[in-house]
Amino acid sequence: MDISTIYQSNLPIFLKREEIIRSIIDNQVIIVAGETGSGKTTQLPLFCMDALQGVSGKIICTQPRRIAAISLANYCQGQLQSHSNGSVGYKVRFKTNCTDTTKVIFATDGILLSEILDDPMLWRYSVIIIDEAHERSVNIDFLLGYLRQLLPKRKDLKLIISSATIDLKLFSRSFNSAQLILVSGRLYPVSVVYKPVIELWKGESMDSYIEGAMAVIREIIAAGDPGDILVFLPAVGDITELCRRLESVTADKARLIPLHSRLHVAQQQSIFKKSDRRKIVIATNIAETSITVPGVKFVIDSGLVRLSRYDAHSRLTRMPIEKVSKASADQRAGRCGRLQDGICYRLYSEADYNSRKMFTTPEIQRANLAAVILKMSYNKLGDPEKFPFIQRPSVQAIRSAVRQLVELGAISRKGAITETGKEMARLPLDPPLAKMLIYAKDMDAAREIMVIVSGLAIDNPYIEKKESEQKQRKAYRRYESDYLRLLDTWIYCRRAIYKQGYSSLALFEYCKEFGLSPVKMTEWFDIWHQIRRICRTIKGFNRILKCKATYESIHKSLLAGFFSGIAHATANGIYESIHVDDIRIWPSSVLAGRSPDWVLFHEIIETTRVFGRTAAVIRPDWVESLFRNRCNYSIQDVWYDSESGVVKAREEVSFKGLLLLTNRYIDLEKKDSERAHEIFVRDALVKGTPGGTFRFVNHNAEIKSQIHRLYNKMRMNIYLGDRVLEEFYSERLPQVLSRRDLIAAIRKNGNDSFLFVNIDNLVATELLKDQARYPDYIEVCGQRCAVEYLFRPGDECDGCLIIVHEQLHSIVPSYYWQWILPVFWK
Repeated sequence: MDISTIYQSNLPIFLKREEIIRSIIDNQVIIVAGETGSGKTTQLPLFCMDALQGVSGKIICTQPRRIAAISLANYCQGQLQSHSNGSVGYKVRFKTNCTDTTKVIFATDGILLSEILDDPMLWRYSVIIIDEAHERSVNIDFLLGYLRQLLPKRKDLKLIISSATIDLKLFSRSFNSAQLILVSGRLYPVSVVYKPVIELWKGESMDSYIEGAMAVIREIIAAGDPGDILVFLPAVGDITELCRRLESVTADKARLIPLHSRLHVAQQQSIFKKSDRRKIVIATNIAETSITVPGVKFVIDSGLVRLSRYDAHSRLTRMPIEKVSKASADQRAGRCGRLQDGICYRLYSEADYNSRKMFTTPEIQRANLAAVILKMSYNKLGDPEKFPFIQRPSVQAIRSAVRQLVELGAISRKGAITETGKEMARLPLDPPLAKMLIYAKDMDAAREIMVIVSGLAIDNPYIEKKESEQKQRKAYRRYESDYLRLLDTWIYCRRAIYKQGYSSLALFEYCKEFGLSPVKMTEWFDIWHQIRRICRTIKGFNRILKCKATYESIHKSLLAGFFSGIAHATANGIYESIHVDDIRIWPSSVLAGRSPDWVLFHEIIETTRVFGRTAAVIRPDWVESLFRNRCNYSIQDVWYDSESGVVKAREEVSFKGLLLLTNRYIDLEKKDSERAHEIFVRDALVKGTPGGTFRFVNHNAEIKSQIHRLYNKMRMNIYLGDRVLEEFYSERLPQVLSRRDLIAAIRKNGNDSFLFVNIDNLVATELLKDQARYPDYIEVCGQRCAVEYLFRPGDECDGCLIIVHEQLHSIVPSYYWQWILPVFWK
C-alpha cells in the first residue's frame, strides 16, 4: 500500500521524511530529536512502514504511559483506516486490541520489557521505536541497555530513538555514533514571560505557585484573549486545590479539566473533546510530553515537579518538589504554539531558569534497582555493575539492591538467582510484593495477600478529598491495619458492582460515593486477575487459594517482604525504623492519631516530613519468628533461681538495631549451657544455696567455717578462693546445669560423698602446719580456758580473747597473758 498518501504535510517532520526514510534503510540505529509538536510520534511508524515494505516483522513504538499508547494507536489507526483495518493497535497492561495482522503496535515500555522474558531476541519485531526517550525512566534506560547488547546479535533489527530534548552526544556515542536527525517543532512562535510569584501583581502579594497560577489566569481572562490554558503543577493535591479555587473565578467562562495519571481513561480523554468554552487544563508533568493538549495558547509553568528519589543507604523514598530542568521547562513551553502564536508564563525568574541544570537526572540513578536486577538475573544478563546502561547508576545503588534481593531470598550471596527468585521474577510485582505472595502460600494467606499486593502495586486507590476522607475514616475506624482496609475496599467494591453486572457505570458510581479512583480500581482488578493466573501455575498455590487467613498470618506474610518498614514508637507518635528515624504515620491512615508500639509500613517517604504510608499494628515476636536467624540475642542479667532450681536470664532480642524484646526471662541452659553451668556452680553450689537438703552442702559449709576461723587465728588469708571450690565441683559435675541435674548425678554416684570437700583442697597446705600454735583452748593453773580469735585491724576487739574466771585473772600476773599462746613463743 502507498503510505505516503496519508502523511501529514502540515507537521514539521514531513520536511525530513525523505532523509528519515533513507536513514532507516541505511542504518541500524538512528536518533530523531524533534521538538514537541513536530509529529515524530505519529509519523515515524508510517515512515518505517514506507521504508521497510515487504519486511515481515512488526513495528513497536514504546510509550511511558498507557494513555499515550492508547490515544496514539487510535489516532494512527484513524489515519490508516482506508488502507487496512487492524494495521495499528495498542498493548498496555491487561489491555490490547492487537491481532495477527497488526503491523504497528503502540505499547508501554513495560510491555516490551515483559516480552523479553519469553522472547529474548525479540524476533517478532523488525523495528523498535523508543519514544519519549528524554523521560529516562528505569524501563527506558533498561531497554536501551538491553538493546545495546541485542543489536550486534540481530543485524536485521532497526532501532529508532525518538525524543524531544536529550543529550544527543551521549545517546549517539552509546550507539556507535548513531546518525542524528534534528526536527524543528513549532509552526508558530512562543513568547516566554517571566512572572516570579514573589512579585506584586495588582496589589496582591503571592507567596505560592497556586496563587501565582490563579493570578495569571485572572489576567488572561480579564484581557479577553481567547485560547485554551495549560497549567503545570507538581502534585495532584495542587491540581485539586487550584480547581477548587478557580470554580468561583471562572464560573461559566471556562471549563476546568484536571489531568493526571490517577484519572480514568475516559476522564483523561475529555481534554480532546471540543468545547464552546475556554478549556483550562491543570496537569502534572503527564502533559509535558505524553499527551498533546490541542488548541493550547497559554502555558503557565510553576517550574516545579515532584520527583521520586530513593536513598540506597537509608532505603527511604524521598518525594521532594524540585525545580524542573531547562529541558523540561522548554518542553512545557512547547505545548503551545502549535496552531497559533503562544505565550508561556513562567512563575519564576529568568535568572532562575538560567541557573537550572540542563537535563533531569535519569530515574535509573534515583530509583530502587531491585526489580531491574532481579530481571537481569532471571534473564542471565550478567553482572549489573557491567551492564551497558546509557548512564550507569552508582555502585552503591546496585549493591544496595543486591543486598535487598539477598535478604528477600531472591538471589544467593554468590549472586545466583534462587528458585524463590525465579517465582518472584514471573510475577508483575516489585520484589518485596512478590516475596510476600510467595511466602503467603505457606501461611495460608495467599488469597488475601493476592488482593493486598495487587492494591499496593497500583499505588493509592483513594482520592484524598476532605469529604471522602471523612466518609472513609468513619467506615474504617475499627481497623488496626491499612492493609485490611485495602482488602475490604476491594471486597466491598467487587460485591457492589457484582450486583450490577460489573458495569463501568456501577464502578464509577461506587468510586464517586466512597472517594476511590475508578482508573486505579480498574487497574487493581486487572492486576489481581493477572497475578491469579500466574499463581495457579506455581506449585502450592491452588491448595490455599480457598483458605481464609488470620490477622497474624496476613501480616506475617507482609513482614516477609516489608521488613525495612518495621518501626517502633519512641515518643509522641514518632517512630524509628531499621534505617530511618523521626517517622510519622501518614495522615489518612486508619492509625493516624494513635500510637501503637509496633507498626509495619509499606513505604517510608519524605515530603515535608518523613512519613510511613500504609501502616498496620504488629507484634515484635512476629518479627523474631520470621527472622530468627537475623536477630541478635543478648543476655543482660543472670541469676540462680533457688525456687525452680535452674539458672535464669533476662534476654534482649534485637533485629537490625531495633530492640524487639527487653524483658524475656529464659532458662539459660537452653541458650548457653556453658555459662549456665558456671552460674549454677558459683551461685548454687559454692554459695551453698541449691535448694533442697544435701549433706555435702552442710559439710562443705562447715569446712569453709573452719577456714574462716583459721583466718582469724593466723591473721592471714589462707583460703585459695571460691575459684578453687568451683573447679572442685566442675571436675565432679561437668554436665550439671541445674538442681535437677545435680540430683541425677548424686543418684548415679550412689550418694553425695564424692562432693565432700577437705580443708586441704581449699587452703595453702604449707600454712596448716602452724595451726597448732593457735589452740582453741589453753590450760591455766589447772583450768581449761577457751580462746577466741578475731582478725579486725583497728578494732578494739582485734586479736584474741581468753575467757577465764575472774578469780583466776586476779592471781595470774598480767605479763603472763601476753605470752600464754604458743604463737608468741620463740
